[in-house]
Amino acid sequence: MDASWIESEFDDVDFGDTRLNDRCQFIVEAFDKSPGASIPQAFKSWAETKACYEFFKNPSVNEEKILEPHIKKTLGRIKNEEVALLLNDTSSADYTGLDSITGLGRLAANQNGDNLGIFIHPLIAVTPDRLCLGIAHAKIFTRSLEKIKETKATKKKRPIEEKEIYRWIEGYKEASLISHEAPDTQIIYISDREGDFIDLFDYALNSAPGGADFIIRCSQQERLVDEKNDENKKYKKILTCLKDAPKLGEIKFVVTKTDKRNKREVTQSIKSKTVVLKQQHINGRIIKKIKINVVMAIEENPPEGEKALCWMFITTLPIETFEQATRVIEYYLCRWEIETFFKILKSGCKVESRQLEKVERLLPMLALFMIVSWRILYLIMIGRANPNMPCTDIFEDSEWMSVHRILFKNKTIPEKPPSVGEFIEMIASLGGHLGRKSDSPAGPKTMWIGLTRMADFALAWEAFGPSPNTDNKGMALPGRPPTKIKKNMLMMHAEV
Repeated sequence: MDASWIESEFDDVDFGDTRLNDRCQFIVEAFDKSPGASIPQAFKSWAETKACYEFFKNPSVNEEKILEPHIKKTLGRIKNEEVALLLNDTSSADYTGLDSITGLGRLAANQNGDNLGIFIHPLIAVTPDRLCLGIAHAKIFTRSLEKIKETKATKKKRPIEEKEIYRWIEGYKEASLISHEAPDTQIIYISDREGDFIDLFDYALNSAPGGADFIIRCSQQERLVDEKNDENKKYKKILTCLKDAPKLGEIKFVVTKTDKRNKREVTQSIKSKTVVLKQQHINGRIIKKIKINVVMAIEENPPEGEKALCWMFITTLPIETFEQATRVIEYYLCRWEIETFFKILKSGCKVESRQLEKVERLLPMLALFMIVSWRILYLIMIGRANPNMPCTDIFEDSEWMSVHRILFKNKTIPEKPPSVGEFIEMIASLGGHLGRKSDSPAGPKTMWIGLTRMADFALAWEAFGPSPNTDNKGMALPGRPPTKIKKNMLMMHAEV
């Protein structure tokens, strides 16, 4: 892809050595072109391959320094948006069986499992149109055997800051900092059911008022609220409160077939209510009453033999009207983009097949591939979010020209480049997407295959085809600036 994005994204990377700074960009460019390639496959010589290994071996290189310039650029992109959704979730990179890697942690939360690996918990920013703006924060960590061996009583006594679950609060803290740094952008922190715990609500509403908004899928539907039943005077459950709330409207959609359900049309009633969570005592401290908004989407009349679909969302966003309530659901559904991000990271960039000797070297490599994964996800969605912009705003001439020649054979390459939307469809076709009217948009696997093939075609075009600044006969094209000559990377071969 266009190497200029790498220069822009890493223009202020700082490892304390300009050679390391340049080497970082060179490595990103190599994996940007071939995200699934092994290190020897991604580079052209043993000297370059060795330089890549030496880069991750260098004590000055760590995951924080690799991510720092990208996170700054992400903040800049966030500031240009009216609304930014900050999605967070946890995934793992499993290195079980790679006995040569030292320092890996346990993936299972109990002593029965022996899988080894690394946990990845990013906070990624997307627009409501699902265009990924970048990684806003990331926690990459391992779980020690000592923590697994702790008794439940010991774990319970530990302060929340020392527990793994604290990563969700850390994510919200980062979202709140971004909210203050981007005051003209509405920041909305989004979490799945793992983020549904009282400490997060307490921090967000009592310790960090005026921070980011949030939408969290409710998992504790039996949680008590500060409201009693008329009959038995017992506290109501949050599920009961929402079921009793008036219906704002209905939504209809089709669910796909799975092992546990059939394909069918679903009609859900949308309900909402502001509730006050009952005061709680946790580990010797009191969490006072918390006032929150809740949205429910419930299937009240499911077909016989089918389980009713019911979702609940806890939020700080307004929920009084049908439009406001459904907006909460629409924003939450954007959370799927972080699942796509993980799929690209693990299946497209194949991070679980990376073999370095120590976990300290794997961590910066994971950070680097997280940025490459963001770029792929960005390219997948940019064609849908901004389909009419010229593809040359993102891709090089050698890329779109070579793809055009491959797909359209002997047709003359047009002077006017295709739009981003058109070119993304061309890339998807390289990955095997048929592009029929009935087909869904190209998915991540199709796109990273197409992007990899495009990179190969572009290299061949630069080596053997017409100059990107000339027409098919070698004549200079009017008004087209000379192609930027890539810097000589012989410094890659030097020991740093």
